[in-house]
Order: sequence, then C-alpha cells, then structure tokens
Amino acid sequence: MARKFARRVVLAAALVLPALGTARAQGTTDAALARLEALVTRSPGSAKALRAAGVKYYELKRYADAKSSLEAARRIDAKDGVTALYLGLANEGLGDIAGARDAYSAYMQVGKSRTVRRDIGARLVALAREELKVQARQAVANEQALQGAQAPGATVAVLPFHCACADTTLLPLGRGIAELVVSDLAREPSLTVLERDRMQAIADEIRLSQAGNVDAGTATRAGKLVSAGRIVNGQIVASGGTQFNLAGSVVNTNQGNIVGNPGADGTINEIFRTEREFVLSTFAQLGVTVSPEVRRALEERRAPSLQAFLAYSRGLMAEDAGRLDDAVSLFESARTMDPGFGAALQRAQEAAAARAGAQVTSATVQDGLRGSVEGQVVAAAIRGSAAAIGANTLANAVGDLNPTIASAMDNSTGGSTAGSGPQNRNTAAESTGSDQPVQPTGQITLIIKKP
Repeated sequence: MARKFARRVVLAAALVLPALGTARAQGTTDAALARLEALVTRSPGSAKALRAAGVKYYELKRYADAKSSLEAARRIDAKDGVTALYLGLANEGLGDIAGARDAYSAYMQVGKSRTVRRDIGARLVALAREELKVQARQAVANEQALQGAQAPGATVAVLPFHCACADTTLLPLGRGIAELVVSDLAREPSLTVLERDRMQAIADEIRLSQAGNVDAGTATRAGKLVSAGRIVNGQIVASGGTQFNLAGSVVNTNQGNIVGNPGADGTINEIFRTEREFVLSTFAQLGVTVSPEVRRALEERRAPSLQAFLAYSRGLMAEDAGRLDDAVSLFESARTMDPGFGAALQRAQEAAAARAGAQVTSATVQDGLRGSVEGQVVAAAIRGSAAAIGANTLANAVGDLNPTIASAMDNSTGGSTAGSGPQNRNTAAESTGSDQPVQPTGQITLIIKKP
C-alpha cells in the first residue's frame, strides 16, 4: 500500500514540476503563486498544495498549468470538490468541453455547495448541447479520415424531415415528426438509435436542413460522420386539404445506396397514426421483426393534441436555433394546451436548464461558494495558502495545550502540507451539502492535581 502511494506521489510530481519549472523560467511576479509553487516543490504529494496552485493558476488565466496541477491533485484525492470544480473551469478555459463535463460530473458527486451544484447541473445541460456542435464540427473537419470506415449496421440515425407543406404553419412538423420517429425506433432493443439533437447538429454543420430532399450520397456522408450504418430520411407532404403523407428512404451508409422506402398515408387529423405506420414500415425496411411488446407500446403510446404538438415542434426549431427563451415558452405552451404531454414538460425543463447553464461563469461559481467550506479553500488559495483560514484557529489553540489532540483533529487527505496547520472538517455538515462555514470544534483536557 505504501509503495503504491509513493509511486502515485512520484507520478504527480513528475507531471506537475516541469510546468512549475517553466513558470519560474518565464518569471513569476505573483507572490501568492510563488508561495504555492514553492509549497508544491516541497510537498509534491500534497493534494492540498496541488489544488491550491491549480486554483491560483486558474485565477491568473493560466488554464493549461491549472489543468496540470488539478489533474495531479485529483489523482491523489478524487473526492475533493474544489479540485473537480476548478478542473472543470480550467477545461472550459481551454475549450475542452468533454473534459469540463467529466470534471463537473465529478463535482456533482463530491461537491458540498448546494448552490454551486445547482449551477453546475444547469451548466452540464448547456455543455451537452455545445458538445454536440463541437463534435459535428470536428467530424466534418476530419471527414477524410472516415473514408473507407465501416459503420455498425445496427446503429441508425434519423435526419431532420423536410416538410413540403402548402400550409406554412405545418413546417415545424419536420422537427417534431423526426423526434417521434427517433423515439419510436429506439423502442427496439436490437437497434442503437442516435438522438435527434446529434443529427440536427450534423445537419446544421453540413446545412442539410435547408437542402430539401436529401439524396443517398448526402445521407451517406451524414451517416459516416456519426458512425451510423443506416440513415432514415423522410419528407412530409401536405399539399392542401386534409391529406397527409410520410415518405422516406433507408440508406446503407457503408454501401452508399438506398435499401428501402418506408411510407404511410393518412389525414392531418391522423398524423400520429400515420407516423406509427411509417415507423412500422421503417422497421420492415431495416429488416427488424417487431416484437409484440414493441408493437403494443407503439399502439398504446399517448398522442398529444395536434395544436400542442405543433407548439412543441416550434419549440424544437427554436431550441435548434439557440433561442432558448422562445423554446421554453413554446414547450410550456404545448404543456398548457395538453397537460398530459410529458415530452413537452421534459423539454421545457431541459431548455430552461440550458438557458440557466449558459449564464454560469467563474464569477457565478465563486459567488455560489461564498460562505462555504469550499469557498474558504478557494479564498485561501487565491491568497497563496493551501489551507482554509478560519478552520484552524481552535486546532492551533488546542495544539498549544495538547499536541496529541491537535494531531487527532487533522483529518485532511493527500499528505501533510508544509507551512499550513491542520484543517478541521465538519463531515456531518459536508455530507448534507451544507453551505455554512465549518464550525471549529475540539476537546481540551485539563489535568488538575489535588493539593
């Protein structure tokens, strides 16, 4: 056990100390940072020292150094909330959204501040949407590398549907119907169906949504970009009156050819029955035998009102365009029109969280930490200390009277930190996510001899 810890300490030092040496070579003018760098040099296995240096680097906008230091701290102490939180902030500063999401997700598990957990939960929703756009850009940029790659045939993606509708108020159905088709195809356990948002991001990146009908070549390109073996493409035809038609194609992206043409007809008032028949036809073209359970789930699916579904579809369009205020309003409107429309409620909540998450900044996070144990840690790091001032006063007083008790009070992790006193943590408060500062407690033993 001791050997494993020693190896871990050596590894942390090997990864962080070169960055510190580079900082000194460039000239460090911040006295607080200089103290922390010296502390890390003396105690390279101290998670507290590495965490404090990482926080300070972040404050100075040295995001790469912050990430290096915080990752080393996290390897030593994976349960520290401040480390995870500031690693997420540093990754965002570097444009590493996947890394930020990973670190923020860790904070949601180990962080102690309720206010910050709320903000970070919203930030995660916003980052998930941003990550889809980044992945789409990266996929298009690296398209040449995908040439000749074979995508799994059981992975299916649905492109945004094109609406050839004489009544322009029906145009948003292209988004809504595609969303329904994705949800219904995903009921089949033998298929892996990519979410509509991911395909919308690809469509936006290669501008499929303005192209009308999508040919097999374009669908093949989209499929390869998301590693989907088959692509479902569809068109809504409502030329006037009550007639409503869904016509689609299934493209094998590995071969680059159309392998099926699902379709269904009905009236505008039977839109959900028509969509269900289209899905069953699509299953057949995909070579999937629908089980009685899946068929029953499709037949028993609750259909919202047409007007509520149109508002929902408009909400999807607003969301795709980044107009989150409009999206929330439209989803809530759909829910008001049809109180049983669960998908509208879910989308409204997600859009509201994404809207809130887009407004979360490092300043917001620091405000949320104010008055908490984690906030003390951050404030101390910015001043150049690895220990939270205010948590040690009683421990130091007790140490003057009874060193044994003072030692027992030091329940910190990650090794001792030179130059800093023991830190008392209120574990009961932390386990409940209390935002209140830790209240120092201790025991003083007085021995009075009888005269």
